[in-house]
Amino acid sequence: MPTLLTPAEAAALAQGVYDVRNNDLARALQIGRRQPGLGTTGLFDAAGGTRLVGTSGNAWSSANTGFGYVASGVGAHSGECLVAFRGTEFSSTQDWLSNINMPLTPSAGGHPVHQGFMGVYSSLAVSMRERVMATRPTCVHIVGHSLGGAIASLAADDLILRGLPVKLYTFGAPRVGLSAFARHLSDALGSDGLFRVSHVNDPVPMLPVFPFLHAPVDGVGILLRGPGERITVDAHDMTAYIASLGNVGWSAQPIVRADFTSLEAAEAWLRASASGGNGIHTLSAGSLWLAVAALRRILNATGRILGIEVLGAATAVDRISAILHAGVQAVQAIAEAVGDFVRVVMRVAGLVAETAVDLTRAFLGWILRMMFNMIAGFARRAVDRLV
Repeated sequence: MPTLLTPAEAAALAQGVYDVRNNDLARALQIGRRQPGLGTTGLFDAAGGTRLVGTSGNAWSSANTGFGYVASGVGAHSGECLVAFRGTEFSSTQDWLSNINMPLTPSAGGHPVHQGFMGVYSSLAVSMRERVMATRPTCVHIVGHSLGGAIASLAADDLILRGLPVKLYTFGAPRVGLSAFARHLSDALGSDGLFRVSHVNDPVPMLPVFPFLHAPVDGVGILLRGPGERITVDAHDMTAYIASLGNVGWSAQPIVRADFTSLEAAEAWLRASASGGNGIHTLSAGSLWLAVAALRRILNATGRILGIEVLGAATAVDRISAILHAGVQAVQAIAEAVGDFVRVVMRVAGLVAETAVDLTRAFLGWILRMMFNMIAGFARRAVDRLV
């Protein structure tokens, strides 16, 4: 049986991998060994490791840099393999932090994923696969933070396809693909192989916008409170994740339960929040997270009632606003939930929430753009700090 990385070990390795940018593979692994609680014997072999060079950016600006590494396990991890990816100041940050249409492309397993993320992964996939397959590992541990978490998810998809047992650990990662990709990872890795860690007030995991989804699709992963109550760029730092995780195991993590199991539950929360209850504050991370979760439920309910395929469509805000508007026009219950959603978002953004609003497509589009742009603004600042 593979030996799982502990939360502290996985987080330390996700922090240490940033040193591969400057050719220092040994230091990337030493940082992990210096973290409290990890001891001094090491987990993986730096001397025999392989640095992975990847390309990030776009057609106008791109760079080839150290983006990760592959290393063989030692001690308790003997016979296993580690693949770690770093985040970056992504020169096409706006491409994946915006709310416009996101180009899609097939993942290694054929599922629709974000083209920008897949482009970075494709630039290093061949060397990664060759090194991993050469070691014939009994298990592959894949670790990544921020954009590195997105790349790690794509690598997991690739190596699963090749029959390798995989354990995936991500921190503050953005959404990577549509429902088919998220479902595939969820089913293939299971609850004992998929560890997606995020802070409730980290803006990066909130993006890209619908219909991109996280895995696991039936839960929130390991959702931690993070520093403070509001959305903050500090919540995206690996130092904050290391502090939140502490030295306890995966099953002992203090997970925030902040999802809805039904449209009725979402409506009840929205109704109370829109009327001034539930203690909503301007830029409250918890309130905004719940509003986004409620929006997903409303979109899914609207799609089921009206026969609209929500998650297989384009990701543009105007598409989402059209679906919401269709629900407003057709179903009174959904119309009331959408109205409550609008008032909640206005309160979170610090605007005066009118008792009655005219839910036109244009107004719904404006509300959605305001919400997504607010999140994206924080996320850009958080990603820029990774330089």
